[in-house]
Amino acid sequence: MLSEEGVARVYRLAATAPTMGAVLYAVGHTAEIIRRAMQLGRVRVVGWLVLAVALVATIVFLVRSHLTLAGIVAAVTLALVGAVIVDLRKRIADLTRTTNLLAASVEDMRTEAAAAAAAQQVTQPPAPTSPAQGTKKPVALSRATRESLIRQIGWNTREQLRDLEAFAYLNAKVTPRALMPALGRWAINTRSMARLADLLAETRPHTVLELGGGASTIWMGYLVEGSGGRIVSVDHSAEFIEFTRADVTRHSLQETVETRHAPLAPLSTAPDSPDWYDTAAFADLSAVDLLVVDGPPGTTGPRARQPALPALWDRLAPGAHIVLDDMHRDEEKATVDEWSQRFNLTVIDPGTTGIAILRAP
Repeated sequence: MLSEEGVARVYRLAATAPTMGAVLYAVGHTAEIIRRAMQLGRVRVVGWLVLAVALVATIVFLVRSHLTLAGIVAAVTLALVGAVIVDLRKRIADLTRTTNLLAASVEDMRTEAAAAAAAQQVTQPPAPTSPAQGTKKPVALSRATRESLIRQIGWNTREQLRDLEAFAYLNAKVTPRALMPALGRWAINTRSMARLADLLAETRPHTVLELGGGASTIWMGYLVEGSGGRIVSVDHSAEFIEFTRADVTRHSLQETVETRHAPLAPLSTAPDSPDWYDTAAFADLSAVDLLVVDGPPGTTGPRARQPALPALWDRLAPGAHIVLDDMHRDEEKATVDEWSQRFNLTVIDPGTTGIAILRAP
């Protein structure tokens, strides 16, 4: 039989049940808000919140002289701290192991390339000549050619490692609901996308206008989804916009991403007017916080992206950011120089990762 004091404790414990339920609900709700705002994993955020609540509870119980409860909560807290330390040690060990493997692979590749280049001989196919002329002898690679080949392999390997690092960085920021589209080649490269992800986190834009959609549309959709941002992606190709629209549906990003088809058309009636997106596609847009210019393709005409800022300047919000891709091309460099002078833009990044970032006054 329980004593009166024991019965009273049971009643007090039962009375606190609704409060504990409310606390747990608040913890879960707060964790979801933090996860969406910071784009972290749900388990990790809940773990840190539980640890914080346990520490606060320990202090409260100690202050109120509830030594038994304080001891229990302290034990739970220590267990959580131990679990966090073990998890961190495991992550560090995995990262170290991966780095060592990559370094060993790079060294092996360079060694094999050097050996292959030193031993390789290039045989030119015989020309259709008379038998009297015979065939040409194999020509050994010169030392300069071998060294150039080794340097090229080393450069390509370093680029691949940088892309792997950028992809790992990006992958930690999103929780995809389907297979993510590949970056690079025609799409924005991995390091540029990582830099763009940082910009989205820093500025938290409400409206993003993207010229030339594709893989970057899906990545940006995930990156702004938790902050209530909206992306309008425009492309001149009806076929390509359908591919992007299908990807948006596959990833359940319809509430965040809107795709629009805008065929190329002359900007004015002047004979030398360049072809650019049909401006009717932008008629309802205003206060654009971030303009991402990755189209039209350079194959559509000389300096195909130069009209973007003059055509859309009045639709940008004060202090808006402008991103221009493919900064390895001279045309894009000339475009950045012209825009920055004409519109008094601040150049935040001239294109160290492949994209230029500018800010409007």
